[in-house]
Amino acid sequence: MSDPGFAKEYYDKRWSLTRSPSPQEEQRINETVSLVPEDCVSVLDAGCGDGRVTNHLMTGYRRVVGLERSKQALATVKVPKVLGSIEALPFQDRSFDLVLCCEVLEHLPFNVYV
Repeated sequence: MSDPGFAKEYYDKRWSLTRSPSPQEEQRINETVSLVPEDCVSVLDAGCGDGRVTNHLMTGYRRVVGLERSKQALATVKVPKVLGSIEALPFQDRSFDLVLCCEVLEHLPFNVYV
C-alpha cells in the first residue's frame, strides 16, 4: 500500500458510513453480476468494499474471494476474504478464472499510475 496511514483513515471513515444500496445501485450490482460468465469457477473481487457485489456472487460460483484494504469494510463480506491491496495482489498468477474490479481505480493513490 502506497500510503497506509492515509488509506486506513480514509477507508475506515468511508466504510463506517455503510448504508443499504439504492434501487439504482441494486440494478447496477445485478447487471455487473450478470456479466460474469456462467462457466467461471473462481472469482476474485479486487477492491470488494463491503461485499455488495461479492456477496451476490457467492451462490453462483464455486470459489469467490474478496480482497479489500479496509478491515472495517471486510466485516460484512460473506465469502472468504483477504485484507490487502490491489497494488500488490497476494495471489499467484492464474489463481482465479476472473478478477472483478469495480469502482476501484478512482480510489487508488496517484503514484500507482506513474
